[in-house]
Amino acid sequence: MVTKMGQYRQEADKSVKSVKLGAEARILGGYPALVVSAEKIKELTRQYRTDIIKIKIENHIECVYYWKFKQENKLYLTFKGLKVGKYRLTIEPYTLKDFIEEYNKLIKSEYKIRMTMHDDQLAIIIGNKSFTTDKWKFDKEHGGAIHIIAEYPSLTRVEGKIKLKYQIKNEKAYLYIQEYRAKSKRDVPYKIINILGSEMGIILKYKHGKKVKTSVIMNTPSILEPLKKLGVLKSGLSFKYMGDKSLFGIPFEKYEINITNDTLSNILSLLMSTSYRLLKDPNFEETAKTVRDQIGKFISSVFLEKLGYSEIIKDLEKYPHYQIEFPLVKPDLIAKIVNEWHIIEVKFRFKESNVSRAIDKAYYQVARQFAILSRYSPIKLTDDQFINQIKGYGLIVLGYDHRINRGYLYFHLSKVK
Repeated sequence: MVTKMGQYRQEADKSVKSVKLGAEARILGGYPALVVSAEKIKELTRQYRTDIIKIKIENHIECVYYWKFKQENKLYLTFKGLKVGKYRLTIEPYTLKDFIEEYNKLIKSEYKIRMTMHDDQLAIIIGNKSFTTDKWKFDKEHGGAIHIIAEYPSLTRVEGKIKLKYQIKNEKAYLYIQEYRAKSKRDVPYKIINILGSEMGIILKYKHGKKVKTSVIMNTPSILEPLKKLGVLKSGLSFKYMGDKSLFGIPFEKYEINITNDTLSNILSLLMSTSYRLLKDPNFEETAKTVRDQIGKFISSVFLEKLGYSEIIKDLEKYPHYQIEFPLVKPDLIAKIVNEWHIIEVKFRFKESNVSRAIDKAYYQVARQFAILSRYSPIKLTDDQFINQIKGYGLIVLGYDHRINRGYLYFHLSKVK
């Protein structure tokens, strides 16, 4: 049974809580497989209204195997260490309530987490902080393990969400972060080595190959809700041309950014002040930069629209086709004007005095992206969406000071025939 929200409930005590069986492992298809009669299992799962069972296996080895029962007449189990011979089995019905109790008992103490349910919400308690989600799924997985996969909002991910897997396998509890891989077209788990709750959210440190990476689950609505509202407030931005300026021999047009909408002004003030606090905490530095990058892309997109660009795409790597073909080429924006596309690199710098530091590396980066993508044009995003006629690249360096409700923007465009 795949248990989703709304299906958590206290089960009444039943007269039969387990069945004991004998079973034999024999060679099937070239590998040892344990063949189990399902006659008694059917009644057990019917009584407990669950199709997931827990099987304790004993002989020369002792292990636990979770199985999703589909009313078959026989079960065929295979796993590492299984040998031909006779085995003793103890089979119990297994519910979401059982999983939560067992996970809390088995998870290592250094994680300092506890799982519970509040109505339809899955709650993870870290210290005295509780984080909930209604996007979760309870299911058995290949290889005899059982898990809950839960989804949370996250600013450190392009897709805006992060998945955690709470797994029990052979009487041990694990915690993983799930990352989608376009080549394999599936989520790949990475083991979390440290989890910490704070006022701003959950800090996750996990092993990614030889590296240790950090991701953050942010509390809503403190950050995510204001970001979602930016897109509908485009009319609250205006740009005043201030003249031309050459930086490192590169010609730029300079503009003054003004906010003419009180709601937009309040949202940007909240985002800027919050990201400023996050920048002071090394654990949240990446999240703070992501917030400001999103502000930069929002303002840049509105600016380009006012210049006459008709279509603007952010974060090309969110398209699976593109991610497979160009995993290392990640332009901030790609924008269409008339019949040609331009690749745009965006750099957000709070202080205008820091503009020069951003230009050299950013200019080289966007020129490299243009050289690669224009060479392989047309670029496939979906079966029906392509980018062709890539004819230019540009650089936007901007900043916004929420204290004075004003900002600056430098824009350069190179067109190639």
